[in-house]
Amino acid sequence: MKTILHLFHEPSIVFENGPVVWKALNTYKKAKDIKGKEAGFADALIVCKSRYIIEKMNEEFAGVYSLDKAAQQFDDVKKP
Repeated sequence: MKTILHLFHEPSIVFENGPVVWKALNTYKKAKDIKGKEAGFADALIVCKSRYIIEKMNEEFAGVYSLDKAAQQFDDVKKP
């Protein structure tokens, strides 16, 4: 997480969509370990980016499916 925060402060680094990355970071920070497994930042980014793309298309975001029990704690992540 420290690395991502440092990248936000690096003037030569530009994110494709800063607000989506920031939302993913905040989602990731709120995650709890599930049976010793930690949800990854990449999982949070996938969910947040997916929501952003679908909503940008004026469609309803129905969520994503994941077998990862730790990732299933994120809003919009469903168990298959």
